[in-house]
Amino acid sequence: APAAACAAGAVTTKRAAAQRRGARERQQRLQRAVAVVRQRQEHRRELKRASSPPEQARANETDPDVAKMKLPDGGYRQAYNVETMTDTAQGLIVCVAVTNQGSDNGQLGVMARRLEQEQGTLPKTIPADSGFVDQADIEWLEAKNVQVLMPPKNAAKEKQQGKDPYARKKRDSEPVAQWRGRMGQVEAQQAYRCRAPVAEGVHAQQANRGWRRFRLRGLVKAGVEALWQALGHNLARLLSLEVALARTVRAAPA
Repeated sequence: APAAACAAGAVTTKRAAAQRRGARERQQRLQRAVAVVRQRQEHRRELKRASSPPEQARANETDPDVAKMKLPDGGYRQAYNVETMTDTAQGLIVCVAVTNQGSDNGQLGVMARRLEQEQGTLPKTIPADSGFVDQADIEWLEAKNVQVLMPPKNAAKEKQQGKDPYARKKRDSEPVAQWRGRMGQVEAQQAYRCRAPVAEGVHAQQANRGWRRFRLRGLVKAGVEALWQALGHNLARLLSLEVALARTVRAAPA
């Protein structure tokens, strides 16, 4: 009986500690949610858009970092945006990050800088979706001798209007004008076509393996989950390419 009483007391103590921890974490999430709402209100004041009044800014109490985004199915839900850079030759993920920005605009430079920091180098060319178009990113990459392969935004619409989407625009800097002119060349357009099968294929393969939603809360933990998913994808890819793992893994010297 005394032993049973001690065991019951230990369980009660652990349960109470877990309840206190849960209450503390909820309070921290609520405080974070309030801070996020204030940030979003300030952002809306700066934008001055009638469709986004500051008083309608919201934050998720369970996961304050998450943001409402438009998804591929056309609906709007709370989500994170997973950005990946993939090697077009082997289909391996070389860089991954998670953001709560619904648009990809401006993320090309962020990912390229991250890649340079992690890998110590940059590729000679980067094919990217037109949603990543940002003049500052193009200028930075071109200054690094990296050719950006990315169709100009609204290129199809401009062609229908009888305009040349590859002609220099009034506000184009020299690097941006070079990029725009390059994308009018057949060679650049053919090189760009390799992007979709690889980039979209990575996301499709991850979804087929069951990764359709995050299991963890918070931007940092979501980033960790994305890294694990990238690692799993790369291992599966290496096995499918029949690469001998023993040759790719090197033990640290004693």
